[in-house]
Amino acid sequence: MLPFPVYIVHLFRASHRRVHMDEQLRLAGITNYSYVEAVDGQKLGKADLSLHCSPDAKLSLGELGCYLSHRQIWEQMDRDGVEMALILEDDVILSADIVPVLSQASRFPPNWELIHVADISYQLSHAHVLNHWGRRSLALSYQIGISMSSRVTGMGYLVHQRGLKRSLPRLGKDVDIPVDNVLFDYAKGGYFFHSMKPSLVFLKKDIESDIRVNRTEIEWKKGPSNLSFLERIFVFLRNNIWVFLSFFPPPRRIYVYYPWGKMRFRYYIFRLVCDYFFRRR
Repeated sequence: MLPFPVYIVHLFRASHRRVHMDEQLRLAGITNYSYVEAVDGQKLGKADLSLHCSPDAKLSLGELGCYLSHRQIWEQMDRDGVEMALILEDDVILSADIVPVLSQASRFPPNWELIHVADISYQLSHAHVLNHWGRRSLALSYQIGISMSSRVTGMGYLVHQRGLKRSLPRLGKDVDIPVDNVLFDYAKGGYFFHSMKPSLVFLKKDIESDIRVNRTEIEWKKGPSNLSFLERIFVFLRNNIWVFLSFFPPPRRIYVYYPWGKMRFRYYIFRLVCDYFFRRR
């Protein structure tokens, strides 16, 4: 049993997912969990898009439903005064180590706000890097520290009241990007999030998702053969630069990886260097 509550975003019409999650939670030894009815994207329409989304948003109804589902859990935690909680989606696999590792909350970094504990298959091409400064060891050879990569997913994460206070105002605004990006994009606020390595939550691949579209996976499957020489260099640097920078104190902000063509590489490096040497935390 975990020393904090667990909330599961669940589509009530998908009863097979509840059976799957009950079994996962039983095997992990978690009993203090509750299901929260997710906003069903199939029941939303264009009126909901115009009500909740900004005019330039490019979201599917499923992505909007997922966003609203996570937001209502955060609002419920805020109303109930829950100090911290684990939030899971209903199509995940839990590691057998999840209880002994997450029970060591006293060893988490001070003043943490959000801890990413999930992994997703198509992001394996991005190195999962923790900054060496302030990294802490937990039970069973797990580590926790500031994440230096863009491995973002709302499948599983710990959130503290500090994170709620910082992110709820933004979550309450018009939706323009998927919830995964909103939860972990602290770039505009100048804050990093923490990650667990190795991950404790994984995507169950044989459960069909109503939300995820494997655009990223398709893009990465193109392979380097379809890229120009300069694009190959950029991809290599993009995937490995955080390995090098993880040995330095973290800068003020984390940078989202920009697709080539939308941002010049030299300007990207210029911003990165300036942040390390002139706006270091």
